[in-house]
Amino acid sequence: MTNNLGTILAGIREKEKIPQKSIADGIISSNFMCKLEKGEKELDYVVMETLFERLGKCADKIEKGITNDDYQLIRLRDEIADCISKNDSQSAKMKLEEYTAWTDMKNNVHKQYYRKIEALIEYLDNRDAQACKTQLLEALQITHAKWDQNGSMYLCNQEIRIVLLITYMKIMLGELQEAEEKLNAYCIFLLHHYTDKEELVKIYPHAMWLLAKVYFRQDKVEEALITIQKAKECLYQNGSLMPMYALLELEGKCLELSSKQYLLQENMQCREAFDFLYNIVEEQMPIEEVGQLLLCSQQREYIILNYLIKEVREAKGMTQEQLCEGICEQESLSRIELGKRNPHRKVLYQLLKKLDINREQYYGFIVADDFALYEKIRDYRRCGPRDEKEKEARLFKEIKQELDTSVTVNRQFVEMEQIYLENTLQGEEKVNALKNILHYTMPGIEGKDMLYRIPFRAEYSLMNKIAITYYRQNKRKEALLIYEKILSEYEYSRVDMKYHAVPGLTFYLNYGAFLEDNNELVKSLEISDKGLKFAISICRADIIGNILANRSCIYEKTNEESLEEKCLRYSYVFITMYRRNKIKEKVANRYLEKYHCRLG
Repeated sequence: MTNNLGTILAGIREKEKIPQKSIADGIISSNFMCKLEKGEKELDYVVMETLFERLGKCADKIEKGITNDDYQLIRLRDEIADCISKNDSQSAKMKLEEYTAWTDMKNNVHKQYYRKIEALIEYLDNRDAQACKTQLLEALQITHAKWDQNGSMYLCNQEIRIVLLITYMKIMLGELQEAEEKLNAYCIFLLHHYTDKEELVKIYPHAMWLLAKVYFRQDKVEEALITIQKAKECLYQNGSLMPMYALLELEGKCLELSSKQYLLQENMQCREAFDFLYNIVEEQMPIEEVGQLLLCSQQREYIILNYLIKEVREAKGMTQEQLCEGICEQESLSRIELGKRNPHRKVLYQLLKKLDINREQYYGFIVADDFALYEKIRDYRRCGPRDEKEKEARLFKEIKQELDTSVTVNRQFVEMEQIYLENTLQGEEKVNALKNILHYTMPGIEGKDMLYRIPFRAEYSLMNKIAITYYRQNKRKEALLIYEKILSEYEYSRVDMKYHAVPGLTFYLNYGAFLEDNNELVKSLEISDKGLKFAISICRADIIGNILANRSCIYEKTNEESLEEKCLRYSYVFITMYRRNKIKEKVANRYLEKYHCRLG
């Protein structure tokens, strides 16, 4: 068992009986692919993601230590997409040039990305759809991307996005029939090949949005409405924010022309909820249509290994000389810790081992070569908010049987979840049990707090459960102190909070709610703002309703009745849309009690 991404990739490919050439062609050589799958070679993370995507899988599920160079490329891609969505071509241009500084641009994935963004920037400046289409077609060919009804080539997310952008240009040029045929074919391809729902939601709703636009322009209103509903359903099921607003706008136009005008009120409420969300945190709504094709939800979880080494070394009171002795030169370690040099794999493992971080542990979540286990855990995690108790228990039983619990992080995950599901421990007994499990991967250091570095996903989950347990014991100070320390570590880190997506979803929700309950209203409002902005930044909507419900309690205490009512009303809209069943009735009953009016 290695938890090496290449090995996991090979497992998926062999299970699906897909030839190596279909996945590697245009990205890496077949010889490199063979060595990658054996764990003998490594790729930068952006390129590695494309190989997973060609298999229709999402690498976000695998919490991964990455290099500083990897992080900068990922960060810049997200920032460029945001600039384009806001029609800011100048900022996008500057960031694209910065992108080239972090990679040698030899790999076709990076070349293709550069050409794609270059074409979009020119389109924003000149609005020449024909020229943009030609440039995008050239970009597509860089990775030899092609596809036919027999599936002769598998396409990654980047290639599919280019196809959709080309189709968008066809729509702008009035080539509607061809656009309809292509989009129908690609939507079928995505449903068939992108079997990972987390990857599917990044691109399928966007394709369906374009198809609905084509139908609308052809006066096929009913077909457009059916298509929009399918796209929205995909977003609902996966808690994704984008391109929901664009779909709602198009749906509104369709409903006005259809026999279903009775649904307009619901549509308008949903759009009002989005407008309220962006206004209350003073965020700009995406205004550029091509930008809608670049934004998608993410659940990325990254630790930059360069800085992890520095954080743990300093926490243990070790000097650079002590750590690097017998491993590498002090100058090399200094450059690694500054992010100016990426550690060689062998050196990295030696440094981590000397810091008491085993190779298996720096991944921080679970270790498994079977990708299906990561998918199963993802489904298991979604059961709680949806109150699907039977499914949750069944999935955990299967996970427990399939995970190798002789591996430390796997044992940590299983024992943590078992405490949560069995719910037999209470108070200090529960806190102590959770702390013991936390120490499997974050052993105590004399004179240090429980938290002395960025927590991995499972470690954060343990600390969150400890904080909740304290709060239920009425130990509010202890609970809030844990969240304060977590926030401090995140803010100190060089990794943006959006790349701690999974922990962030519960962190902002719980911390804000506990602060409000403790009447720390100014701070609670600040955390609420950060939480809503965080949700927008990762294009996730499944906690927005809960945060707005908490926020209504703040406004109740500050006697801001109008904001209180709007927060409560729009929280119900988001909770209903994204099926947060546990809280839906509570919000509805509170609104009825307060305003003598039933929501829904």
